[in-house]
Amino acid sequence: MTNRIQVALVDRREAEDLRRVLLTTCGLNIEVVDQPDPAHEGVLVVDCARLSSAPDCLAHPDRVVVLADRGDEAGMSRAWNAGVKTVLFHDDSTSTIVLAVMAAQLHARTHFDKPARGGQSVN
Repeated sequence: MTNRIQVALVDRREAEDLRRVLLTTCGLNIEVVDQPDPAHEGVLVVDCARLSSAPDCLAHPDRVVVLADRGDEAGMSRAWNAGVKTVLFHDDSTSTIVLAVMAAQLHARTHFDKPARGGQSVN
């Protein structure tokens, strides 16, 4: 599993700020993208608007961290109903968001790198 994190937020400044914090905190391969590409392994950090425009990123909801606006019940419901386990608010503390991203990365790495019964990695 690569240590790639894609940040796809409508607010490009917020995405770049999160990228900078993640780089200094985690030291992983983090890139800001307009459209997340779920074909690449790693965590996808999206907001509800990107989730609507790129529903294919829900193919692996355990690798998705969604940032929602308070009061956006429709966006939060869409994420929860799709199986996303990590839904935060844009105004949550940066440290909370970073912790959630790191947890999703650890979970994804553990899930995808776990040997299958035949001794081969699951990808």
